[in-house]
Amino acid sequence: MTTNNKMMNEKGFSAKTETIDEIIFDCMKPKKLTDDQNNLVLAFKRSVEKEIEERNDNRNWAIREIPLIIPNVDLAYQREVRNSEVAKIVNKFDINKVEVKSASIRKVNGKWRIFLMDGAHTLSVLLFMKAMGYPVDSMVVKLFVGLTQAQEADLFATQNEGHTNIRGYERYKADLCAQHKNALNIDRVLKEFGLTTKVNYNTSINRNRNVNAIEELYRIEKTGGEDALRFVFSIIQRLGWGSQEMAYTQRILAGLRSVYKPIQDNPEKESLLVHGMKVCGSCKQFLDEAQGTDKYEGHPAEKVRAYLNGLIK
Repeated sequence: MTTNNKMMNEKGFSAKTETIDEIIFDCMKPKKLTDDQNNLVLAFKRSVEKEIEERNDNRNWAIREIPLIIPNVDLAYQREVRNSEVAKIVNKFDINKVEVKSASIRKVNGKWRIFLMDGAHTLSVLLFMKAMGYPVDSMVVKLFVGLTQAQEADLFATQNEGHTNIRGYERYKADLCAQHKNALNIDRVLKEFGLTTKVNYNTSINRNRNVNAIEELYRIEKTGGEDALRFVFSIIQRLGWGSQEMAYTQRILAGLRSVYKPIQDNPEKESLLVHGMKVCGSCKQFLDEAQGTDKYEGHPAEKVRAYLNGLIK
């Protein structure tokens, strides 16, 4: 698999190309270090140990910038690198979004080695960017000393326990602040239809006209921008369900998103959809009908989508 090299070269990178397969293969291979590189690893170990001793705060790591050619990836506990994930990051590469990863200095066969505990995809991306001519030679890591392989694996497995993942409404709030087009489109259409959504943990909201499924709003906007959002909300209003509590749940929104493109600019199909949903009465009755039918297979959300698509055929 190769990335879009035309896109790369338009950014001023060199014409030299290497496939992601080749980069990942090299990234995963055990590193054979020169004497100078071995001495550099030892210097990192000593400098980290010195900083740890001076801080005396129970941390056994320090931030360091290490050359890309030095770290190993231990596949005994690391995720295997996926070409598609590397390609996705490469094609939207932004050096300012590269996170600080974790690494460990551990002795193997009598020699000190640096092992990436997390960040094999990041290392592969940076190596590929370097091969394409991007001026990057190093990565910033939280460098541990004194860990065994088992302790490295434990830290890798439990790395998410110390923080919470960003929630949908937190992403939306940040996107609004950053003036991102998708969030501005969502905000504009929500206001147009008199709807609210959460932007803080304790946001005061209109319970019956509030859209909690913020990630689904992003998917709708991605499908067709403001027009897709207006389509979804206008269908709910035409049904008279606008003030019903379940009208703006993920399953309703995702279901309507699935029929947006088939119905687009087709009033006859739109009328079939509205009529077919309205005969169920309320939003809750529609969901009970769509999720309970034996006509379609799959989990409830899949059944709702299939049911709606069946109405317009």
